[in-house]
Amino acid sequence: MPTLKNYLNVASRHSQMKQQILVGTIVTGMSAALAGLSTAALAEQYPDRAVEFIVPWAPGGGSDVLMRLVSNHIEPHLSQPMPVINMPGVSGTTGLADLADRENNGYTVGQVHDGFMASHHTGLTQNNWDDYEPIAAITASPQYLTVSADSEWETFEDFVEYAQENPGEIRFGVTLGGVPHIHGAMIEEAENLSFRYVGFEGTGERIRSLVGGHIDAAMGDIASSLDFS
Repeated sequence: MPTLKNYLNVASRHSQMKQQILVGTIVTGMSAALAGLSTAALAEQYPDRAVEFIVPWAPGGGSDVLMRLVSNHIEPHLSQPMPVINMPGVSGTTGLADLADRENNGYTVGQVHDGFMASHHTGLTQNNWDDYEPIAAITASPQYLTVSADSEWETFEDFVEYAQENPGEIRFGVTLGGVPHIHGAMIEEAENLSFRYVGFEGTGERIRSLVGGHIDAAMGDIASSLDFS
């Protein structure tokens, strides 16, 4: 299991990166499959069927919500549907491993964010950024420390004071080996705290567990957390 030092080393390189990136094989796939065609001919022939969109997280999280916005509005531009295929597992790396293995024919795209690079550097996956061809930066999605609305903590200072007085008691929801885990470790390091980490496969799952009272705190974003505020 990666150590806190591993996480903080990765954090120094990746904690500021908040772009959600839509990536896949369209650019290289089109070049390989349609080499020699004129621009007009290429436009007429592609796409002639649905383009699958692999989201490497379970439904309901911030990444899933953002990517479904793309999927729901892209058909008028492609003249083909873009169905979302949720492939959660191993901190978001299972779906991206599948994406890397897909044929480079332009009919599969996926979604990568900073958590994937963290997972590579903490040893959860051998795949890395250069296994994919970037198409477009989609959005920035800031992350927040979230607690239940019924919590006794009204401010971050309240949270820190309690955690300092009760080391190891706070159940902190993260994606193990991903950026939420790094964020938690950074809070621990900055405030001399100790959390009891609970791993989840995505933000939506973490927030539902927080609302249900199964954990005490979690990293969340607006898309997955606002409805529960």
